[in-house]
Amino acid sequence: MNNISETVHAYSKKASELNEVIVRMVFDSYGVDKYESHNESTNYLLRLLKYGEPTENETEVGLPPHEEMSFITILCQNHVDGLEIKTKDGDWIGFELTPPSSFIVMAGDALTVWSNDRVRACTHRVVMSEKATRYTAVLFSFSSKILHVPEKLIDQQHPLKYKLFDHMDYVDYFFSKHIGPRPGCRYKSYKLFDHHLQIKDF
Repeated sequence: MNNISETVHAYSKKASELNEVIVRMVFDSYGVDKYESHNESTNYLLRLLKYGEPTENETEVGLPPHEEMSFITILCQNHVDGLEIKTKDGDWIGFELTPPSSFIVMAGDALTVWSNDRVRACTHRVVMSEKATRYTAVLFSFSSKILHVPEKLIDQQHPLKYKLFDHMDYVDYFFSKHIGPRPGCRYKSYKLFDHHLQIKDF
């Protein structure tokens, strides 16, 4: 058991270091500094997931289309594929990890808000059709600070769309407090609810 815990901890540490590098690349690409402050306020959640093979009465199983509520999500899997990404045109494309040690990096809802809609959260699903079990290790990153759109990401082509965004309150609301069907776009629907801090369109 200790060996498993040590392995998971070691993987989490390396994956979080990769997340920090990715955040720095994103901030630098937009000419925004303070990525160190963002990384210092980042919390992580690691989930180990198992997708079983379809039974005799099932043609396919998996996970329905969704976006992550994280800032960034980093995914690593075994040799069994199943992840599909939705393109801007609405098509679904299968994603293969080659070699198996590769990673998938996906933008989450919070990155969409922070970037003022410049980076869109990745819509994806899992479709399991082959007779094999898929294992994945998924690292989610969340900001413990109140996010706001940097001034450099606001211009005539990209007017300010969001005010303050309490990332952890957003996650807590949709995990434990939201009642009813899942909104089509969570981060845009979040502004409609009665919160101390919320996303607000101008």
